[in-house]
Amino acid sequence: MRQHGSAAGEVPGRRQDRNRVPAQGRAPEREAQRRLHRTGVPLAERLRDKNPPSGAQARISELADRYDGLGERRVKARLTVLGELRDAASAVSGPDPLKALREVVEQETQAVSDRFIDLADLTSRSDGPYEMMTREGLLWRDPEFEHRTAAVQKSGRAYFEELSRMNLQSMERENASRREKGRFSLFQKTAEPSWMADTRAKLTTALGNSVLHHYTTADRAAAMVDDRAMRSRTSLELEGRGDRHLTEPRDGTALANDAFVFFFIEAPGSPLWDIRFAGGGEPARISLKIKESGLLQRGWVMLGDFARRDYPALLTESMQEYHAPTGGVAHRYPDRVHQNVLVGADIVPGLAERAVLEIARLEQAGQPLAARLKKMSGDALMTFLLTDLLHPQAMLPNSVPVSRKHVEPAPGPRPGRVRVPVPRPDS
Repeated sequence: MRQHGSAAGEVPGRRQDRNRVPAQGRAPEREAQRRLHRTGVPLAERLRDKNPPSGAQARISELADRYDGLGERRVKARLTVLGELRDAASAVSGPDPLKALREVVEQETQAVSDRFIDLADLTSRSDGPYEMMTREGLLWRDPEFEHRTAAVQKSGRAYFEELSRMNLQSMERENASRREKGRFSLFQKTAEPSWMADTRAKLTTALGNSVLHHYTTADRAAAMVDDRAMRSRTSLELEGRGDRHLTEPRDGTALANDAFVFFFIEAPGSPLWDIRFAGGGEPARISLKIKESGLLQRGWVMLGDFARRDYPALLTESMQEYHAPTGGVAHRYPDRVHQNVLVGADIVPGLAERAVLEIARLEQAGQPLAARLKKMSGDALMTFLLTDLLHPQAMLPNSVPVSRKHVEPAPGPRPGRVRVPVPRPDS
């Protein structure tokens, strides 16, 4: 591996180790019970050996294929197709050749109905989406994940609050390790550099004025205003509107976080920019003030946008490398999963502490950028933190009230960014 230096004014690149995808943990007993009739075999295959009469076979096969094409959480749509399957089977006259087929459909209908009731219960509570994550997300239950739910012995929101606490404490410990020798305060023989407290203070103030932005299209934003709310993928699917969500499939599988509504944390007045979520329509965004959004009471944050990271690197330890401008030995820091989570009241102090930590790492690596960052105003440093250093994604459970005043439809180019060089292996 060649050592890569970073020119002055650049952020050191971060190399993601491409390791394993966590093995699927054993499902809880309640989950197993709910899926009693689910064999993992597609419905079309389970019905194929039931020998429906030739007149009904094509219709039944078509409906079974349509059912199998629906995601597991599209429960309302699945129940609709199962109803059509029952009707198709009932339309066959004469002796009952479809008894076995109907039994399979009835068993499947019961399982999906139980799933519907379960999801409706989870999405009726603000803490329900957290419970859904720890119950169904592969990552949080992975036997090889050091801080999995079984190891922490917590679940639901309490589990993520524990990860957040661990994250904040680990950053505070690392920053405390850089205390200056020879300086004395009233209670300790060493004191942290004065710039750390100054940076925390000005960044905490700036972050208190930050906003949450949900990027979408003008048409979708208008639909949200009509609904008076942004709804999570799970909430939409319970209403039979699952085709309107934008959550990527891997989010539901690895994290099971699709009962949350997604935002980016950005500086006020950030230009509206076109990203993958707004493809196929006029860009627009929903904008909420962070203090009025409920994020600091009910929500949580992933410090990196996992859709922009190499999958499955999200699920594993990655390694950040910081290099001196002239190259040399890299300072390496493990970036573990729990260090990517902040919950509720930890969000603002955690983001401020992360900025202090990153500046200290840059300074240790001899990066001239560290001195520039220390001199920035709180607003400028916040913009750098949220745009170039991290890209924190905020999540609020179930739904968020939306009115016309929250919609910003005017498109514009995204501002220039500090270039982020990525170390690459020699070819």
